[in-house]
Amino acid sequence: MISPVLPAMVGGLKAYWTQARPGMRVAYVVGALLIGVGLAHGVVWLIVGGSAVGPLSIRKPTTFGISFGITVIGLTWVSQFLALGQRTRRITLTVLAATCALEVFWVSLQHARGVMSHFNNATPLDSDMFKAAGATIACTVVVIAFFAFRAYATCTAPPAMALAIRIGVSILLVSMAAGVWMIVRGSAFDLDPDTVGSAGSIKLVHAVGMHAVQILPALAWVSSFGSSSERTRRNLVAVAGGGYALMVGLLAVLALLGTAFTAAGFVGAAAEVVAVGCLIFAWTAAIISLRRHRVAVPLRS
Repeated sequence: MISPVLPAMVGGLKAYWTQARPGMRVAYVVGALLIGVGLAHGVVWLIVGGSAVGPLSIRKPTTFGISFGITVIGLTWVSQFLALGQRTRRITLTVLAATCALEVFWVSLQHARGVMSHFNNATPLDSDMFKAAGATIACTVVVIAFFAFRAYATCTAPPAMALAIRIGVSILLVSMAAGVWMIVRGSAFDLDPDTVGSAGSIKLVHAVGMHAVQILPALAWVSSFGSSSERTRRNLVAVAGGGYALMVGLLAVLALLGTAFTAAGFVGAAAEVVAVGCLIFAWTAAIISLRRHRVAVPLRS
């Protein structure tokens, strides 16, 4: 039965909190608060209603809060496997938490003011806030790039988790590059920042790629409580990571071609099916392995 696994998983999550290194708990709390901000906007959205699209939609602070909060928590958790010194970990996580919090605050504030957050040069204040937000997100990207470098150079996790972290942060960097692409299109060339041609969605590349660093390590962690060998778990991560990379790569190609995700043609549709199938297969195999639970301690660096 899977039920005996649940107490072990809960215990593992508690251990990550109680054994958190300096700076990690603060980052966890900041991430949780950002998710709370996003959910609060979502509740208002459900009660008040309104459009789900457009620069003034309440969807933006909702998704920003949730996505940035999850990102802070995920990268904080990943940092324990990167053989960082206490000072380095504290500084990088402080920068990460602060910049993500500022980004969510800015988007929420602009929505409360009833004005656009991104690409808003209507007043000197709006313009300065947009530039400041760009500077803060640049700092976030620097931290992510540093974590990616350390993931390949000094990762102390078991093989399956190490592979999940490396693929996850690599795809996250692609997501950040898509974000920079949108900013350059909108600011430097005065083009539609989100869409190439008639329907190529850069935003979709950014949104989907942003959460590989949570989904893949989560797969490695869940599978560690099952009966599969480390080699099998690593293979499952490789399959899921390959599927995720295929999906993000396909979205990027479609964006460059100006083609909608739903109009990818036969080859594109086949690639979509393969990508999603890889993720479903890996997660299904990991969950099935929990029926023969044997690992009762959380992964540690």
